[in-house]
Amino acid sequence: MESQTKRLAPLILLVDDTPDFVDAWQLLLELYGFRVVTAIDGASGLAQAQKYLPDLILTDYMMPGMDGLTMCRKMKADTRFQTVPIIMWTGAVGCITDKVLDRLLCKPVRLEFLIAEIAELLPGHDIPTA
Repeated sequence: MESQTKRLAPLILLVDDTPDFVDAWQLLLELYGFRVVTAIDGASGLAQAQKYLPDLILTDYMMPGMDGLTMCRKMKADTRFQTVPIIMWTGAVGCITDKVLDRLLCKPVRLEFLIAEIAELLPGHDIPTA
């Protein structure tokens, strides 16, 4: 009898300072089969990343304390996260550009669009599309 190893779903670290937003997006991402860990600011996001080593990071830009961009720069300075894709979303007006970001999305974000972006950034995973 052949043994089959079930591949774990991608783990997403979701960082945002709006609890209702985090709860809603966590539920939606889990409905798509992702595993999700959350954090409420950049400092706790950095700690969660170090603890769980996510496959992808989805973060807000503007948060109290350590903002999302500072958190991402600190993560990318760590060799464990140099190849981890980062999607940042923001409601801020203006353009944020930084080499640590793989994608920058403006809020509000459509679920189908986000899932397509994740699928593109995690090509080795079987990600259902809407």
